[in-house]
Amino acid sequence: MEFETVVHARHSVRDFRDEQVPHEVLEDIVRMAQRTPTWANSQPVRVYIVSGDAAVRLRAEHAQRVESHEESHSDIAAMPRSQWPQWNQEVMGQWTVEFKKQFAPGQVHFNHAQKVLYNAPAFAYLTVPSGIFDWALFDAGAFANTLMLAAKSRGVDSIAAYSTVIYPEEVRGIVGIPDDEILVIGIALGYASDDAINTFVPSRVSTENIVRFIS
Repeated sequence: MEFETVVHARHSVRDFRDEQVPHEVLEDIVRMAQRTPTWANSQPVRVYIVSGDAAVRLRAEHAQRVESHEESHSDIAAMPRSQWPQWNQEVMGQWTVEFKKQFAPGQVHFNHAQKVLYNAPAFAYLTVPSGIFDWALFDAGAFANTLMLAAKSRGVDSIAAYSTVIYPEEVRGIVGIPDDEILVIGIALGYASDDAINTFVPSRVSTENIVRFIS
């Protein structure tokens, strides 16, 4: 695919088909993501690919924790929307408005999608070393974006979701992530199902609202 086509075609998929992504495709996606630039070429990101029976166990344990109302406790703390700057709160609120406008009540089940981790057949978990300086998180974010675009270029859909990392010990236990690594984000990977929830693509603010040209 042309780069512009890939960028516009990729969006967050919240329900996946029960179809495995071939190992060689997953490996190729990670290999392409390795071209992401990092601070002093430090390459701090480690990638843990979870698929097959391990992905099934991960989704099942996650659903049990959600059903028991266990509170989230990710390695990187989340910030309530109410603490964000007003402009960002309004932008996030628009997401909710668009979602409710597109779907009738009960038509799609957003919370259920999170509970079952989107039925994803595969996950890419990204970590950085504990104690490393904050710029490593920038490197991890850039790596994640390259990985998702690389996935789309190979016909694989994705979603980077907070729900994948709200119970770190669940992931560490199944994946084997050492305690001296920070669990940054999990990216669900697979092929989009025909569920209506996958038709939702939120808008973006106009370019003029976020850029300033100085010459």
